[in-house]
Amino acid sequence: YLETKSPFVQDKSLDFFLENSWYAYDQSNHIIWPNFRVYGLRVDSQFYKFQIINYYNQASEAGHYSIRIQKENENTYQEFRLEAVGCGNTFTNPDYEQCIQDPEKNVFTYLNIENGLSKKMNSFFARRDKTWHIGFQGTKIILNSGDNGPGDTRVTSLYLYRPFYENESPAFQKLA
Repeated sequence: YLETKSPFVQDKSLDFFLENSWYAYDQSNHIIWPNFRVYGLRVDSQFYKFQIINYYNQASEAGHYSIRIQKENENTYQEFRLEAVGCGNTFTNPDYEQCIQDPEKNVFTYLNIENGLSKKMNSFFARRDKTWHIGFQGTKIILNSGDNGPGDTRVTSLYLYRPFYENESPAFQKLA
């Protein structure tokens, strides 16, 4: 069996993480639950597994990611925590419209998965910076490739933990 098209998708105008959501939203409780999907990342010639395991910090504040990253052929993974609140949305931030116009506030948190360092910057600088691989802002995730940056980070979905889903819908009691 030969694959005629690479399973890795370059993130240009296509937003991979919108089409392959990393979370489920519980409308009754307004809670975001990671779906524990495992993604494959390619950075230059290196391959990694990537998984989001939490979106909240200990104080239950949204936009505080906990993620796992495991390099190919390594037995252990690294866990990273980063804050990537951004501007939120019109429901969570009464100054949302002003925030998204402010390049000092409307920023992503950009992670270099090779060294674990993260930094905040606006899209103007990110589109010129090759030192990051994945960017986070609220629930939005972008890759350093295509329109988002000069890198060549690629991603594909590897695994979805089925016990958390019933009839293609999230089972929130199981996620909790």
